[in-house]
Amino acid sequence: MRKFNTVFKEKQNESIKNHEDRILNEFKDVYAKLLENYNITSLNVLNETTKLAFLSQVNELWNDQCGLSDKGIKFLNDNCLFLTENSTPSQKKNYLKQKSAVLLKESFRQYDLKYKLYDIIDAMYEQVKGDNLTDVLTPTSIMTILSESFNEIASEFLTNIQKELKESVKK
Repeated sequence: MRKFNTVFKEKQNESIKNHEDRILNEFKDVYAKLLENYNITSLNVLNETTKLAFLSQVNELWNDQCGLSDKGIKFLNDNCLFLTENSTPSQKKNYLKQKSAVLLKESFRQYDLKYKLYDIIDAMYEQVKGDNLTDVLTPTSIMTILSESFNEIASEFLTNIQKELKESVKK
């Protein structure tokens, strides 16, 4: 029968090795996913500013003691974007664009905007006692009018946001 200390040391060394392997594999996963997101094959092709942003993201997602952070787990599972203090203007732009697009899509979906617009077209159809949609307007005309409405409202909405953002910079 082997001594307890011998078996204990073997199991302890095995556990340490497994822990180190897990941490190394997690680093490889994070590194590979970031390379994919940057659409590159090596860190060496990046300029210094972007390289710093890349390394900051690695540090946010993974560390050599614990492995993956909570952000790292979420990043690998959901491929969610995030920013660091060294994020590039391009990363900030992509972050804002993706997050705002998701918000707008969800707002349209929750409000059933498409079906409310269809309700307006249906009301027009009933009022003109049409037999066909073209008795109201052609689909192309409807889309042009809806596009114009969206553009006017979006322009007004964005002008108000721009005004508020400029005022917040002044303070």
